[in-house]
Amino acid sequence: MRFRTKLFQFAHPERLASFEGFPGPPPTFPLGNQGAFLRKPAWQVCDQLAEQHGPLALLWIKSRPLVLISDEQLAMAVLSHGKDAFQLETPAELLGFGQPNDSSLLQAGLGHGDPYGSGESVHSLVQTPWLEEWLEERMPLLLADVQERARAFAHETESGPRPLFAALLRVVFQSLTRLTLGQELGHQAFDDFLEFTLGNARKSLGMGVLEEREDLLGTPEERLLAAIGRQISMGQRYPDRERQDLIGHLIEGRYALPESRWAEALLRVYLSTCLQIASQLTNTMSLVGAHPAALEGLLAELDAQPANPSLYQLLHLPVLDGVYREGCRMAPASPLIGRRVRDSRQVDLGGHNLPPGTGVLIHLGLLQRDAEVWTEPNTFDPGRWQLAEGPLLERPSEIRLAHGAAQLSNPHERLAEWASKLILFTWLKDHTVLTSEDPMLGKPERYASGLRIPHGITARVYRRGTQAQPSALDQDDRIPSSRPMTLLKGSLRFGIPKRGKAQSQ
Repeated sequence: MRFRTKLFQFAHPERLASFEGFPGPPPTFPLGNQGAFLRKPAWQVCDQLAEQHGPLALLWIKSRPLVLISDEQLAMAVLSHGKDAFQLETPAELLGFGQPNDSSLLQAGLGHGDPYGSGESVHSLVQTPWLEEWLEERMPLLLADVQERARAFAHETESGPRPLFAALLRVVFQSLTRLTLGQELGHQAFDDFLEFTLGNARKSLGMGVLEEREDLLGTPEERLLAAIGRQISMGQRYPDRERQDLIGHLIEGRYALPESRWAEALLRVYLSTCLQIASQLTNTMSLVGAHPAALEGLLAELDAQPANPSLYQLLHLPVLDGVYREGCRMAPASPLIGRRVRDSRQVDLGGHNLPPGTGVLIHLGLLQRDAEVWTEPNTFDPGRWQLAEGPLLERPSEIRLAHGAAQLSNPHERLAEWASKLILFTWLKDHTVLTSEDPMLGKPERYASGLRIPHGITARVYRRGTQAQPSALDQDDRIPSSRPMTLLKGSLRFGIPKRGKAQSQ
C-alpha cells in the first residue's frame, strides 16, 4: 500500500469506516482522488473509473466522499424515485472546482439550492399551461430573429471560420432575452452573463475578460438583475395588451409569481438554458455534419417544410426530432449530473448506506452509450428515434430518452428543446454550415460550469444557393479550399472540404 494512501487512512479513519466495502480507487493524501480530475476532463476520468470499478464507485474529493453512478436503475433511484432525499449540487462543486455560493444570490433564490422546493420556487416559470400558446404567438418573430442572426454570423465568417459555440451562445442569449423581455439586453449584460456563468474559464474559452470600468457598479450578478429589472419597470410603466413577451403575461397576471421575484426568475431561465443550448447545438451540428446520410435526410425534410412553420409543425418533424435527440444522447451538454444526500437523510443505494452529506455523481454520458440498452451505441443514428422505421432499443429503459435525465436536472429542458430545434431548422434550411476543429483554439472540449463546452469547433456559414468567394485568409491551411465553392441548394456542405478541391454538386 502506498504511503500517501496510508496517510489518508490515518487522517480520516471514521469517514472511511462509514464506507467500508465500497468499491473504488484508493485515495491518497491530501487530495483523495481529485488529482485525476485536474489532468483530464471530468467525464473522461469517470469513463475510466466506471470501467475499472463498476457501476457504483466511491471517490474522495479531498476529505469529502463522492459516489459515482453509471447504472440506469441506480441513476433513476436518485433522480426520480428517491429525489426527496437529495439536493441539487453542480458537478463542479462536487469535484471541488465550483465557486462558493454568493449569499446575495441565495437570498434571491439564485444559489445552487433545491429546484424541487415549494410552490415559491421560480423554476416553473416556463412550465405554465399557456407556454405553448405563448410560443405559438411568437413563432413568426422568433423565426425572423434567428434568421437575422444566422445572416449576421454568415457575414462574420466571410473572412474565415469563427468559434461556433461562442456565436451560438450569443444567439441564444439575445433571442431568449428578446422573447422574455420584449427586447435584447445590451452588450454589457451579455458580458456580465459570461463573467457570471464562466468565471475564470471565460478567458481560456477565448471570450476575453471583463473590462474594468469606473462606471460599473456592483457584481456581474447584481448588474444582470438590475438590467432585467429596468426592462420590467419599463413594461409596467407603459403596459401594452398586445405584448407577446413573457413579461407582458406576468404584468397581465397570467402567472401567480410575486412581482419581487420576476427578475430573478428570468435570470434563472437564462442561467439554466443559454450555455446548455449553445453547447448542445454545437455538438449536434458537428455530429450531423460528419454523417452525410443523416444530413441528407434532414435537409430533405427541411426543404419540404414552409419557411415559417408553426410550433406544432416544428415539434413534429421526425428527422429533426431524431437528430436533436441523437445529438443529446451522444454528446450531452451535461454529461454529469450532481446531487448530495440531504443532511437529515441516510440513503440506501445498491445495498450500500450513504451517510448525510455524501455527494452523488451520475455519469449520464456513459449511460447513454450503454451497449446493453442501445443498439450500436457509438453510432450516430437519428433513425433510432423513429419508432416505425428505425432500429429500436434492445429493451425498454426508464431513461431511454436522451434528454430524459437531463430534464430531471434542468427544469427548463422543455424550452431548451424548442429553442434548439428552432435554431437547427432555421440555420440548416437557409444556410450551409461548414464545421471543423481548429487545433489553434486548444482542446476541442472544455469543462466549465458543469457543461461540456466544445471549444475547438469552428464554422463558416453561407446562404444556400450562393457562391463563396475566396479571401486572403483562405491561404491558411486551417481554412477551406482557396478555390471558389459553389454551394447549391441541395448540396451537403458540412465539414471542411479537402484543400485544393473545388466544391460543386
